[in-house]
Amino acid sequence: MEKIIEPSMLRAEYPRSRRTTWIAFILGALVFVAILAACIQLFARYQYVLDSGVVWRIDRITHQVCRVVNGNVDCTPPSHSRSTSTSLSPSISTSLSKTVGRPGHKRT
Repeated sequence: MEKIIEPSMLRAEYPRSRRTTWIAFILGALVFVAILAACIQLFARYQYVLDSGVVWRIDRITHQVCRVVNGNVDCTPPSHSRSTSTSLSPSISTSLSKTVGRPGHKRT
């Protein structure tokens, strides 16, 4: 005896497999975005700069600058006292204007 498959049975399975395909696609895209974000966080977020024997870590997203000492990151502001410097340089500003033609002479 042969098993007879009705068309209504085939239609019932099609949307389910299509839905499963979409769910798999969306989950795959979310996993890809999560892996991409993790790679950016691990490898591309920070820039390290060596300046006079001091290593500085610069966050490319927040632009926070931290000092790296023996592999430990120190983001606290320096605790040394404030110093104020003033400059007492005299500044003289002169303005020269050039007149076209002779002063007091009307063009005709």
